[in-house]
Amino acid sequence: MFETKFDAVKNRVYVKLEGMMTIEEAKEYDMAVRKEVDKAKEGYTFCIDMAKAQPAPADVNDYLSGLRDYMATKKTKGSSMIVSSALTKLQLSRLVKDLGGAYGVAQSYEEADRYLDSL
Repeated sequence: MFETKFDAVKNRVYVKLEGMMTIEEAKEYDMAVRKEVDKAKEGYTFCIDMAKAQPAPADVNDYLSGLRDYMATKKTKGSSMIVSSALTKLQLSRLVKDLGGAYGVAQSYEEADRYLDSL
């Protein structure tokens, strides 16, 4: 399961993931996130909540590489991950590095927003 939203005031894309993403869901996720990124101005920030997500299978990670490239075209100012497990943190560290800009790891939305607002 996933949820996406865009905050125009903060120029921030929010994504919340839960469970393990299948390749079918990855295709829907790809389109949904692209729609939110299209609303953002260059230099946007990105917050992804992975606290209740499980690490994605390799085929899903491979499929989503195009989305990471797409997101990077708008020159992300910074990203923050909300995580609960060390494995997920490790896996997503690669994603936020690929997006460019500054990145941080948080345990709550408040902490993530504070970090991103400071950029």
